[in-house]
Amino acid sequence: MLTFEQALEKLLAAAQPVEEVRLLPLTAAAGRILALAQQSTAAVPPLDNSAMDGYAVRTADVTAAGVCLPVSQRIPAGTVGTTLQPGTAARIFTGAPVPAGADAVRVCSSAPRARRRHSVAGAEPGSSSRQRSRAATASVKRPSWTRQQPRLSHDLA
Repeated sequence: MLTFEQALEKLLAAAQPVEEVRLLPLTAAAGRILALAQQSTAAVPPLDNSAMDGYAVRTADVTAAGVCLPVSQRIPAGTVGTTLQPGTAARIFTGAPVPAGADAVRVCSSAPRARRRHSVAGAEPGSSSRQRSRAATASVKRPSWTRQQPRLSHDLA
């Protein structure tokens, strides 16, 4: 039986340096070893979107508990609302893009339902929304010298 040092010496003697690095399309890289770290360039989600059903608001408009804001629009998932006007709230559903001008979403389960006006109690900037590109560009990356798997290729596309 070989000692660790003997085995390591044999392995290092047989190892050959990488002489060529090929740039391939991502679809042709499955099963290959990455020479460089790889990270998604796609923004996922592409827009700030609501993580919950609720009301999109400007936190500057919510200066005290119980402020009652008129509901200016309804934004279901799959649609894009208009710019949120100061002093208003927008009914928003999970996955819908947060309208320009809004900086928080008040979760519906913690807010009374209203059709024309919405009573708001405290909202923190960024609350209950997923910011543009934080998901994929921050988390889907592959370090160099790892084997590229087909599923991972799809994640990075």
